[in-house]
Amino acid sequence: MTKWKITPVSVSVHLKTDSPIFGECATRVSVDDEGAGAFIRLQQTHDSTEKGTISVEFEELVLIIQAAKELISKHSKE
Repeated sequence: MTKWKITPVSVSVHLKTDSPIFGECATRVSVDDEGAGAFIRLQQTHDSTEKGTISVEFEELVLIIQAAKELISKHSKE
């Protein structure tokens, strides 16, 4: 029996034609923890928005929420 497991901690929401890592419209949804408990972090790779601001289309927001719920579900069981 192995002592290793797979735990997803990050997903990317992006246009089908964009790179999930460097895409102009990619939004990374991840679970993070800075010592006080887990939380969801949203990061965007493009420079067109003001620092500390995210810009998403309505359709993209639905996918971001779905991704966050899936990550929360996986991590709340551990």
